[in-house]
Amino acid sequence: MNKTSLHNHHVALGAKMVNFGGFEMPVYYSG
Repeated sequence: MNKTSLHNHHVALGAKMVNFGGFEMPVYYSG
């Protein structure tokens, strides 16, 4: 699965990641 250049930033901010179009994309953030 591919990751965007901002993947690490999304994860650090608590994003819930899902596969979308072959990329791991954020769908929502905790908090």
